[in-house]
Amino acid sequence: MGDRGDALWKRTCIRDFRPDDNEALQKLEKQCFQTDGNLKWHAEFDDFSQRARKYERHEIVVLEDTGAAPAKLYGVAAFGVKRVVFVGDAEVTVGHVFDIRLDPAYRGTGAARRLVAELRHRLEQQGCCCYYATIGEANIASLRINEPAAAVS
Repeated sequence: MGDRGDALWKRTCIRDFRPDDNEALQKLEKQCFQTDGNLKWHAEFDDFSQRARKYERHEIVVLEDTGAAPAKLYGVAAFGVKRVVFVGDAEVTVGHVFDIRLDPAYRGTGAARRLVAELRHRLEQQGCCCYYATIGEANIASLRINEPAAAVS
């Protein structure tokens, strides 16, 4: 992570999404998808939390740089929780991570790894045994961050 990441983390706040975050998160989403062709799908939502609300249990977590003036949201992650029945009628709780966004200017700081660690902790608190995420094959950074294992406990 290095000095840049350490300095950033000292002024970073991880907190729950608030409705007044919506505008900043919509801008962040456009920054993250300006080149991969997925912006049209993401732009269909005028409320960032709309996707999360499709799940009865969900969480949206933001990274806020409190050292910036004014404070700046530079990352977000969201997940939903659902019950899944496997072969043999065993029922387990799993998480579906469907949004992880990081401002391109903050990439390479270790912030995404810390955000994923926070998600894993929260998924475990929700009783999830594991999670899954839909990641495009060209998104090497996300694949690497989630590669170690999708188990949360």
